This record gives sequence, C-alpha cells and structure tokens, in this order.
Amino acid sequence: MRELSILFRYVGLNLMQQNAQRKSKRKESNTSRSQGSRYIILLLFSTLPMAIFIYLSNYQIYKALSAFPDVAKAFYFLTISMFSLFYVVGFVGTGMYAFSRNEDVEFLLTLPIRRNVITLYYLLVTLSSQAFTLGFFVASALAYGIAVKQNVLAFILQTLLHLIFLSSVSALFAVLFGGVTSKRYLRILNTVMILLLVFIYLVFVSLQDVDFSTLGENQNIVKLLSFANSKYNVLTWSYSENFSIVLAVGILSVGSLFLFWKLAGKVGFENIRKKSKEKKEYFKKSSYSSRMGGVLWKDTKLLVRNEQFIFLILYPAIFSLFMFFTSSSSISALTPYIVIAVLYCAIEAGILTSNEIQYKSVVKAFPIRPKNLILPKLIIPVFINISVFVAITIIASIIRKFSVQSLIYVAISVLLFMLSALIGSYYSIKSPGKAKNQPFSVGATFLIEGITLGLAFGIIFPLNLIIMRAKLEGIKMVLNWLLLTGSGIALAVLFAVYYKKLKNILLSEE
Repeated sequence: MRELSILFRYVGLNLMQQNAQRKSKRKESNTSRSQGSRYIILLLFSTLPMAIFIYLSNYQIYKALSAFPDVAKAFYFLTISMFSLFYVVGFVGTGMYAFSRNEDVEFLLTLPIRRNVITLYYLLVTLSSQAFTLGFFVASALAYGIAVKQNVLAFILQTLLHLIFLSSVSALFAVLFGGVTSKRYLRILNTVMILLLVFIYLVFVSLQDVDFSTLGENQNIVKLLSFANSKYNVLTWSYSENFSIVLAVGILSVGSLFLFWKLAGKVGFENIRKKSKEKKEYFKKSSYSSRMGGVLWKDTKLLVRNEQFIFLILYPAIFSLFMFFTSSSSISALTPYIVIAVLYCAIEAGILTSNEIQYKSVVKAFPIRPKNLILPKLIIPVFINISVFVAITIIASIIRKFSVQSLIYVAISVLLFMLSALIGSYYSIKSPGKAKNQPFSVGATFLIEGITLGLAFGIIFPLNLIIMRAKLEGIKMVLNWLLLTGSGIALAVLFAVYYKKLKNILLSEE
C-alpha cells in the first residue's frame, strides 16, 4: 500500500524516537531509510543472542525427547502456548498504548491518509516491542522441527499460519479495546511480560540438567502438559493433524483481519473526557498526603506509576527466587539479589531526584527546604529494596532453605543501599542525563556502576568464602580478609564523602 510505505519512509519505525526526530531539522529520505535500517539491525542484534541460546537449549531438550515423539510434541505445545499467550497479551497492550493521542498522531491525522492506514501503521511499528517474544517463539519452533525431524515445508507453513493467526486476533483485540485501559497499566503490563520472559529464559537454563525420565512422576507437570495438548487449547490448533481444524484457523485469521480493517477506520485517537456528575473534594484534611507528608506521598505515587521502577524492583527479586529453587544454599541465592539491587537502588534514587530537578524553578517556589525535598528520594528506594530482601528471606524460610548466617546480609545490604541511594541522588543533580528516563550522564553511569558493583563484590564474595568455610590458607586467607576489610573501609569513607557532597549541593540550592 502506497500510503503505508510513505509512513514508513518519512515517519520511521521507532515510535520512541519520532518526537525527537520531528523536533530536529527535516532530513532527506535516504537518511530516514538508514535510520530504519539501523533500528532493524539493532533489534536483530539485541534479540539474536537470546534466540540462539533458546534454540540450542531447546534443541538439546527435544533431542533427548526425540525417542518419545508424543512427549516431545506435548512439551513443544506447552512451550508455544506460553509464548503465544505472551505475544497476544503484549501485542494487544502495546497496540492499545499506541492508539493514545500524542504529537505524532496529531501530525498524522492532518495528512491525507486514511485512518485505517494510520492504525495499521502503528500496530506494525509496535511489533518491534514483541521482538524478544517472536525470537523466543521462532527459535523454539526451529529447535523442535529440526530435532524431531518434522516435514520441513509443512512445519514452516503451520508456523507461519500460527503467527498470522496470533497477529490478526491480537490486532482485532487491540482495536476493540483501544482507549479502554489507561496507558499506565499498559506500560506496567508490558514490563511484567518482559520479566516473565526473563524468568522463562532462566527456566530453560535450569532444564539443561533435568532428567526427563522422571518428569512423568510429577502430577503438576503431567496436568500442565495435558491441558496444553487438549483439543480446547486454541493456541495449538495451527499444528493440528486434523485438516479441518487448520482450515478453521485460516478462516478465523482472515475473518479477524477483515474485522480489524473495518474497525480500524473508527479508532478514536482523540482523548475524550467525561463530565463528572459528582463534585470531587480536591483538598481533603485527612488524606494519605497529610499523613505521610506531601513529598513522600508524591514520590510514592510516582514510583507506582513508573513501569521502569517496577522492572528495577522485581527483576532482582525474580532472579533471586529462581536461584533459591535451583541452588542448595540460601547464600548463593541472596548474593545476586544484593549485587543487582545495589546498582538498581542508585538508578531508582536518581530517577526520583531527576524528576524533581526538571522542575527546579517551580519547586523553589514551594515552602520547603531542598534537603526535606530530597530525603524521601533516599528513603523510598532503600526501604523498598530492604523490604523485598526481607520478603525473599521469609520465602526462603518457608521453603526450608533459610540459614541463620544469611541474616548478616540484611545489615550489609542496608549500608550498601544507603550509599547507593546517596550516590544516585547526587549524580542525578551533578551530572544529569539528557533523555527523560536517563537520570545520569554516560560518565556518571559508569562511575556509579564501578562504585556500587565494586563494593558489592568486594564485601559479599569474601564474606561468602568465610561463611561457607572455604579452604583458604596462607596468602589467600590474608588477601580475602584484606579485601573484605578494605571494602568495608571504602564503604564508610564513600558514605561520608557523598553525604557531604550531597549536603553541600543542596545547601547551594537554598
């Protein structure tokens, strides 16, 4: 379609960069093409490594199951059911989010281009956000087809039909429900999908050493495989041996595409506000803000609304919980959480602080001192990360993988999180980033990574060796204690230095 090709040529492929491009000077068409090519190459290079790993890990699994074709097929149906569900939910969510009115949509609506084409364009662009899911799906399908030695042509056609079916149904749902759900919930949903994909990636890592001959003894796995292979699982109909079911999938795909095209011209990109019949009391004497403090309440609301915060908080927790189920020691499971969360705590404090600094001229008019304004930005990340750490420890005790020695990590993590929050808040003021969600400059980011990760490794790993009673003798024992002591002293010194630096920079703002 000519209109669609024009949009791809002059507007671009990346929704996140369109505003920045429009604010700059208009460039020639060959520059737009090169930007589109670079974006596609970037997607390929970011997706390819994980897709290759999924292919290799799945190939080993299906190769081991090739002696039992029915079991291999059951496991494949379970895998594609999960990836298909993630693809549909993610595609619908990002598609609905793309329909919200913004500068790009306002610009496109002024052009002599049909609304159907604009809707289709935004849906195709949002497909880039599903690159990881598609990479996982295609890699798993290739691994199964090659390992089990399927009919190559028939298998490829069925896989293509399945992707068309998922895309057409997702596009229809995105058009039907576009504008119903708030953008905040859609962003959070997309973040949760990414975290779930990371969890599945870790599951495939752990499956490398599983004895598949014992899987049949686990009733939960048997029930899950039975449901994935039932005739009621729509997500596996494309691979059915019954031609009538495959034909039905094709008809459903064509019907969904037809309905999508008809409804695409009626998508309302414009924001619509309904008049409220009830008068709202905007200033309540007994509100959460009055109880918690206005600044603390404001920062807490910002945290809940920001999907980046959700990722930064949940990713270390999910990774640590996964390690609990795959390792025999609670210490080896808590260590990655502390190391990752220490860095993320600095980013969280930096985001909260930079969000305040952006409106510095307005904030100066408030009857509040800068130190009282910054203090909640330090308290919130530290409190949340410590709370998550305690929750992980409680879960460890429930699953009987708790050790008393691990309690010492709680005290250490408090000190590390406090220093991390100080550093993050300081550099978000001293060396802010240029992008909206980039709290630090590139140089400051590398410096923060070096300090936080260096101290975390320098304290945690020597302590692990001592607690686990590793056989260290002579110079190794001395070096281990020197590293632990030196890191502890560095932690205390850096805490004092950055506390003074942050205090001075806040006093200069008064």
